[in-house]
Amino acid sequence: MIVLALFCLVCGTLAFVSGFSLFGFLVGPEETGEAHLNKVAHSALPIIQGLEQYRAEHQRFPTDPADLTPYLPPVPATPGAMNRSFIRGWYYHRNETGPGYTLACKVGWDPNLVYVCDGSTAHWEFEPGDGSPSKTIHLKP
Repeated sequence: MIVLALFCLVCGTLAFVSGFSLFGFLVGPEETGEAHLNKVAHSALPIIQGLEQYRAEHQRFPTDPADLTPYLPPVPATPGAMNRSFIRGWYYHRNETGPGYTLACKVGWDPNLVYVCDGSTAHWEFEPGDGSPSKTIHLKP
């Protein structure tokens, strides 16, 4: 029991001091830095473009993510690429009361990168996942 407590103390100290991630459970600053968030945001661009093309043809955003498949560039088949509410690793939620949608992607244990579109404007948000409010951020994906 004492060995386990010491192990946790050392790993926690390493994570705090250097951003060390033992089993991928702890998020260092490099995983939520601007360069990393820009890279993650870049992976959403084909989805965002596909959503806009779908809306141009149907005057609304898709209810089912599978309806977006013809509007996305082809990629090698991977399990879960279009699964329930997920599109290539991004959670998709269509706004039920308006013309917009959100795309969200985990960027660590708790934090999320979120793209919010209200139908006419859009922006990126960073949700820290620690109980503090989301922050609008300006990315260049």
